[in-house]
Amino acid sequence: MRSLNRSVRVFVLGSFALALAARAQNVFSNNSPIVIPSVGSAVTYPSTIGVPGLTPNANITNVVVTLKGVTHPRVSDLDIVLVAPGGQFCMLISDAGGDGPVENLDLTFSRTGRLLSQGEPIPGSGTLAPVNFGNTLENFPSPGPSFVGAPDLALFDGGSAKLTWSLFIVDDSNGPAATTGSIAGWSIRFNDPIQESAQPGTEFSYQGFLKKDGSPFTGAADLRFSLWNDASSTLPGTQYGGSILRSGVPVSNGVFTVQLDFGSSVFSEKRRFLQVESKVAPETEFTAILPRTPVTGVPFAGTTPLARAANQLDAPDGFPTKAVEVDNFGSVKVNSPLQVTGSIDVGFDVKVGGKITLSPTTRSRIFPACAWQPVVSTAAYTTNNGDWITGSTAGSTLTLFMPLNLPDGAIIREITLFCEDSSSTGNVILSLRKIQNNGEPQVFGGNAQTANTPGNTSISITGLNETVDANTLAHTLNATWPVPAIQNQIRIGNVRVKYDITSPLP
Repeated sequence: MRSLNRSVRVFVLGSFALALAARAQNVFSNNSPIVIPSVGSAVTYPSTIGVPGLTPNANITNVVVTLKGVTHPRVSDLDIVLVAPGGQFCMLISDAGGDGPVENLDLTFSRTGRLLSQGEPIPGSGTLAPVNFGNTLENFPSPGPSFVGAPDLALFDGGSAKLTWSLFIVDDSNGPAATTGSIAGWSIRFNDPIQESAQPGTEFSYQGFLKKDGSPFTGAADLRFSLWNDASSTLPGTQYGGSILRSGVPVSNGVFTVQLDFGSSVFSEKRRFLQVESKVAPETEFTAILPRTPVTGVPFAGTTPLARAANQLDAPDGFPTKAVEVDNFGSVKVNSPLQVTGSIDVGFDVKVGGKITLSPTTRSRIFPACAWQPVVSTAAYTTNNGDWITGSTAGSTLTLFMPLNLPDGAIIREITLFCEDSSSTGNVILSLRKIQNNGEPQVFGGNAQTANTPGNTSISITGLNETVDANTLAHTLNATWPVPAIQNQIRIGNVRVKYDITSPLP
């Protein structure tokens, strides 16, 4: 009986590098919206960008155009042409993108972009090659150009970028008013050092090890490969896509290598397992080599739907789309709530259009003894280098208060007074008060007091839930005690306040 064993399986994957470069210098923009009617020329016709010159001074070697926020219910109705100051022109897109709608897409046109096929919908924001599926030559209404055909940005190479560049947009199909569209603005950049990277493919290399009767096999083997969502289950619905058959694969000392491509539809953020089945002469049936191998690496990097375009990131379940966007100037835009569980090191200005809310965090603040202040007409007292406060007149009652300067939105949870009470006849009473706009103080959270037992070192008010709002009220502490005959038998010191911060930052 034949014995097949899987000894080692390793993915041998090529590395894919996305070239990152500094922001291009020669970028010029027009951020004025362009309204597109149901038929005919855009309301702004043409939309223009003035270019004073390139830095460093040079002729054109590369032109890249970005249309921001493209929205249209039938994008194939659009004809868009770019005209240089010297009269050269390039059709960016004509009768392409399918008959479906597009909404708020950022479309970049580059000679190294992805080329759409005829009738293919535009999948999302990204970089495309110029394309024209309309008439061989298009005539744009005056002052637009005539006999426009070539979708070739290289036509601008060698010319001068200086002066006015014009973008002419026409909807060439008569439709209802609902077919109106818009473009939020556009930009043009020259001699761009950024290397436009092609999307990695879904093909990958697989290297395995085959044994027969306990020894490394040498010869030709028929191998069948399939993808599954489970390491062992063969239930219906657990296999993804079809199987790939490789006949007569050469095996040397047990080692074989094959190229596999299951396409992009079978890969996602979910885990996949590769099953290998083998058949060597004189056998007539395939035998599975178990266990299946987890798939990792490039197939996911190239096709995960979480990053359908190079400049946007969708949520794992597909909604919201464009959770994160990066524009051609390197700016990052977050379109959904941002939760940070660690720390952020920010070395640049941050603009917040909404609010930043901190997760509840418990903090403490120490108020020193020198922050205690006398109530009007209170008895005399003395301080010991600002560390302790004692009464000066035996038999009198001493009352002090302390303003609690805490951040707005803080929720007071606990207050502790550090004190000493070696007197058996008096005690210290600590209370939290807030003063309303009418000036009337109210006591909140009860109070705490020493227990007429010598040796107390602190007293605390716990279970508080007081929110600080400096616009409507003020929180203060009051400490009151009868001054004993030996004054320093009772003395008070620092205060510790524990509070939570849950409010939005300004």
